[in-house]
Amino acid sequence: FLTVLADEDPFVLDWFRPENAPGYYEGEGLEYERSSGSFEAGYQDMKGFGPDWSGDAHLFVKGKKPGDCVEYILPAEPGEPFDLTLWLTTAPDYGILKIYADGTLLKETDCYTPAVGRREVQLGKIVPGDYTVRLRLEAAGKNPASAGYYSGIDSLYQSKRGVEK
Repeated sequence: FLTVLADEDPFVLDWFRPENAPGYYEGEGLEYERSSGSFEAGYQDMKGFGPDWSGDAHLFVKGKKPGDCVEYILPAEPGEPFDLTLWLTTAPDYGILKIYADGTLLKETDCYTPAVGRREVQLGKIVPGDYTVRLRLEAAGKNPASAGYYSGIDSLYQSKRGVEK
């Protein structure tokens, strides 16, 4: 454990589970603003897959074809940059995701793995133009070895520490 003194109140950061840090959100607690027509998402218990998932769950996103997407609204302060990190689930039936912030492609990542796992994805610095950031996750395709277009969001973290304006 590490106590972090920031502009906000001090908090204790567990390197494996930063749930109590300001700007941290559980995937399964995210409510989406809009989605494509064939999109489905919901809570999935992950206890049977090991201890890696914060809150022992994730948001299971059931993409059915390329282009299926979901959008979330993240709170922000105009002109106040932050780094964004996602923790995604990987699995044999998971696809390739394109991740956008306010319409700008940040990263494309292949969420296929032969066994169920969890991966940290650094998305870099985001400078909001408004009081919100629209985060879009889009099924871009699938790995030839994958059985589907699914994805899973364990958590996300908006960090303002060390980010230059």
